[in-house]
Amino acid sequence: MTRNQTCGIESCASPVRSRGMCRRHYRGLLDYGHPLGKLYADHGDHINKMRSEVERRFPSHPTLPVEFRIGQRTVLITNADWDRFLSKVTVTDEGVWAWASSLGTEGYGSFHVGGKVGPMTQAHRLAYTVLVGRVPDGMALDHIRHNEAYHLGLCHGGKECPHRREVDPAYLVPRRREVNWLLGAASSSVPLLTGQCKWGHLLAGENLRVEVRRNGVEVRICRACKRRAYHESVARKRARQERA
Repeated sequence: MTRNQTCGIESCASPVRSRGMCRRHYRGLLDYGHPLGKLYADHGDHINKMRSEVERRFPSHPTLPVEFRIGQRTVLITNADWDRFLSKVTVTDEGVWAWASSLGTEGYGSFHVGGKVGPMTQAHRLAYTVLVGRVPDGMALDHIRHNEAYHLGLCHGGKECPHRREVDPAYLVPRRREVNWLLGAASSSVPLLTGQCKWGHLLAGENLRVEVRRNGVEVRICRACKRRAYHESVARKRARQERA
């Protein structure tokens, strides 16, 4: 063995320590039975299967690392992030990719970029960005399989909607947010469809307040509901103070 030999693991330039590997990868082999660590020891076969699936269906996808926007931050999606992502994806009987890990409060898959302490994003947005390209500013990804199921009366949306777990870019289409809401009949589209809030108050005149958020989305707010929410909050605070 020459002094300038490097680790035999792809993309690693560290010097060889033993069995053709650097200290870190040799330690992974000893501890987990795989030089790349526990993730590959537990899910290596599945990751390789998903890699083949990606190359078969998206042969011209961008090369990693890929820049990805999370709020006001820009992060890099690395090969390690992508392999960890693929370990959490399953292929349904219909051949659609679905998220098999943690979900956010709205029922969409959630993924931490860079590990558990990294920033969190929606899994389907990450998959689309890596395999297709950046989602245009001010647009949301529409799950088109949900739209079809909704109009057939097979899915009523909400956080229990199984289509929100799908991360297959072939069934995701960028649309303006208000169009996405209308097509999928999201609860937030009720004011656009009926001219009323979900409690039946007319959204017009003095009862309507229109706000434009930082992402450019226009939001219609019911003043009657806001007043009620405020008074309920005050009443709860007083009740807590009295109990104390």
